[in-house]
Amino acid sequence: MAKTSSRSASVSPGPSRIPKLTHRATAYAQISLSVMFSAGYFTLLYEFAHGRVQVSQTLEDSFKMLLVFLTAQLGTIVSFWFQRQRVSEDPQPPK
Repeated sequence: MAKTSSRSASVSPGPSRIPKLTHRATAYAQISLSVMFSAGYFTLLYEFAHGRVQVSQTLEDSFKMLLVFLTAQLGTIVSFWFQRQRVSEDPQPPK
């Protein structure tokens, strides 16, 4: 009969190798991702509206679904920036 170790049942993860971001670094990352997504979305929409993007008949439905998905995500990004309060996991440093 094999012995089972109780250590294997309660293995705790080691220290995280990903450094914690400061509030400023997190804000820069959020702003950068929001700007990149918005710029890409509006560029795609502009190119599609001006006829520079040609979509075959077989992929037309998929492309429309992609535009719907991107439009919904843009709404999520805008609601993030205009919400009244943001919850921070880290306590605010004393002033």
